[in-house]
Amino acid sequence: NMPTDHQDIDLIERYLQGELEGDSLRDFESRMQSDPAFKSSVEEWALVYKHALSPTAGDLAIEQRNRALVGEWMEAYESKPSNTNTLSDWFKRWRWALVVLAGALFCAYWFWRQPLEKKYPLQPQELNPVLAETFEFLPRDGADLSGPTDEGNTLEARAYAAYDDKDYAAAYPLLMELVEQGGDSLNLLYAGVAALGVGAIEEASTRLTSFQNSNAIFGYELDFAFYLVLVYVDQNRIQEAKSLIEMYNLPLNLFHAEELKKMLLN
Repeated sequence: NMPTDHQDIDLIERYLQGELEGDSLRDFESRMQSDPAFKSSVEEWALVYKHALSPTAGDLAIEQRNRALVGEWMEAYESKPSNTNTLSDWFKRWRWALVVLAGALFCAYWFWRQPLEKKYPLQPQELNPVLAETFEFLPRDGADLSGPTDEGNTLEARAYAAYDDKDYAAAYPLLMELVEQGGDSLNLLYAGVAALGVGAIEEASTRLTSFQNSNAIFGYELDFAFYLVLVYVDQNRIQEAKSLIEMYNLPLNLFHAEELKKMLLN
């Protein structure tokens, strides 16, 4: 006999859910012993409660699966750093590299903004009189290695005009800027001659050696060798100068000064 009294139903549900304690539980069990009809109602309600209100095995399996999926998602989410932390960690890891890069960019900009004379400094010295005499009689009709100069105010036109006018101190930085911009590789040769023209022997040696290692030297071997011989003579590397003359079969009459010819013959 199912209970119809709302108070009994509420009491039985509390009993089945384990909510009764102390005197309430003792009174409930005492009533079941003394009232067979009430006990029967409790047993019938327990069956209904078990089969109708309790989840099935399938429901429990679905619930467990869902709980597992949610647990995996939460674990993955909690272990993944936030975007803020990721950016913060990245910045901490690379901050010194960023500082160095910023400094390098600033130095490059500062260097680029410098006047060409400061970017490519020369240390002019008075040219050895013997070399100076020879230098006045350069191959190819004087100093005009560049050929006809372009008209206008372009960097190339200004560089070649200064070079052909033998204003080597002005020509050198302009020629070096052309080299840096990736222009004609022959500008290395012109820059070496310009440095030699103002007595900057170390710069002349550096530029001529760079030209020697470039593809542009083909067809200009005699010009290159002539100027490098003058550099070697100034550096008192006479034997190397002689070897260079022999290697490129340079005619001695190119070296105008008689004293220089004798030096190279001995």
